[in-house]
Amino acid sequence: CEIWNPKTGNWSVTGSMRARRLAHGLDALQTGDSIATGGFEVRPILNFPTPIGSVKTCELYNFATRKWSSAASMKTARAVHLWNNVQLRDGRMIVTGGLISGPLIVNGTPLAAAEIYDPRANSWTSLPNMPAASALHSATVVSYGNPPLDKLILAGGAVGLPTSPVPIDTVQELDLATLKWRLLPRLKTTRGGHSSVLTPNGLLLLFGGQGGLQGQSLDTVEALRF
Repeated sequence: CEIWNPKTGNWSVTGSMRARRLAHGLDALQTGDSIATGGFEVRPILNFPTPIGSVKTCELYNFATRKWSSAASMKTARAVHLWNNVQLRDGRMIVTGGLISGPLIVNGTPLAAAEIYDPRANSWTSLPNMPAASALHSATVVSYGNPPLDKLILAGGAVGLPTSPVPIDTVQELDLATLKWRLLPRLKTTRGGHSSVLTPNGLLLLFGGQGGLQGQSLDTVEALRF
């Protein structure tokens, strides 16, 4: 692992993770640590890198000691979920969807499973399944209504195999008070692997990604008002 110092513009080597991971989640926590979640684990067998599929395991990076330590494992093994993680105001983190696979990673399938991590208790709790399984969707906390209530919005994403993803136009909402999901009106364009930004006035913008009729790279922007 390496750390980049924005003041000097230099990279430096730091402690190695406890497991070899590919397409894992990596998030900074309000506790000051960073957490690596799941991914496809690859182990050297007879000096040959061998995939063993998606994993549940997690580990924490301590910036003071520059070392990794084991954290509680997720309830569901998953990978390709970096876009799908979001932090709440209270410091907890929600992970949604992603891919699950065995040793043949190209046969991975999208997940509907969601769960929440409490960094202070170092524990995971399962949430109700998403209405639609997906990977590569955006995940954004939006506050709206009267009075305003926090909702988790999952926009777009993809289904199908990792080698031939099919972008979707689904929009899903999780009420963070009741923990109930519902489907919202669909996007104008299918898209997955896109970026999302919430503006100060509550407009959710989706930039680019892959989608459309031919599954090509997109240069379009879509706005969602709640």
